[in-house]
Amino acid sequence: MLFCPRALRRALRCGNSRSLLVDLFFIVLFILACSVVASHLHADPQKRLIESKNRIEEEVVVESDGIRQVVRKDAEAIRKPAEATFSRPTRRRIEPRKTSIKKEIDGISYPLLNAVGNFIPIRRIVHLDLKGGAFRVELFNETFRTLKLLGATGILLEWEDMFPFSGRLASAVNGNAYTRDQVDQILEGARANGLKVIPLVQTFGHLEWILKLKQFAHLREAASYPQVICFSNDAAWNLLREMIDEVMSVHVKFGMEFFHMGADEVFQIGYCNSTIEAMRKHGSKERAMLWHMARVAEYIKKSSAKPVCVHC
Repeated sequence: MLFCPRALRRALRCGNSRSLLVDLFFIVLFILACSVVASHLHADPQKRLIESKNRIEEEVVVESDGIRQVVRKDAEAIRKPAEATFSRPTRRRIEPRKTSIKKEIDGISYPLLNAVGNFIPIRRIVHLDLKGGAFRVELFNETFRTLKLLGATGILLEWEDMFPFSGRLASAVNGNAYTRDQVDQILEGARANGLKVIPLVQTFGHLEWILKLKQFAHLREAASYPQVICFSNDAAWNLLREMIDEVMSVHVKFGMEFFHMGADEVFQIGYCNSTIEAMRKHGSKERAMLWHMARVAEYIKKSSAKPVCVHC
């Protein structure tokens, strides 16, 4: 007989209930595997091609330190920002900030930068302090020509006791001071060399050239030190205005865009009675000093010059 139940049971090893369940499980697993294989064999080839292309497009080849590897694009996108975060900084040229309003100083665009982005000052001023060892008049033209060749655009001229003051200020003038004609010659020489002159009159400290004299000693801030003037004293204020007016009257003929009022190194404050009262009135030493500097600046502006000071 072709059909033999005993032989079939032996082949399937279905001798008891436990082995029958195990055999049924493997039979079902075998049928599922066959169905999966059959579905893939009968799948649309065009669809498989599209899926392969999509998978390839989602991958990218990355080379790092000589090693080539294939990664997904989303992984590459995550990697790049991380590399950018820890990458070594590179030097780059600093470009000037673009604004809608263009600013110019003396016809030159501001700010002025060189080829590597460094700032170039448009106004290059040389300070000539004439106290102590002033130049001979004939040396000024040569000095101005040299400074112009070196790139200077102006001169900050501090006359002090070399200026030919008149009236009660004449007693403080140096015996070798310039005459009015010589002052005009100096200023004309600067103008001829294309240099703008800014006069400097000290209005706070550095006034020993006049406060050292007995005639003006009572205007000192501290009796033992002739450097600082008792700025809130009315007589001191009148003296400062006289100095400003005389220097302005000469410089204005040659062009005077700026006027420097000094105001640096004021070491003695709060000694004379007028200053103590000003400090009490304005609330502090600093506020009293600012009040005086503002007063001087306003006085200078009346002549249409722009006030300049060391701390401004």
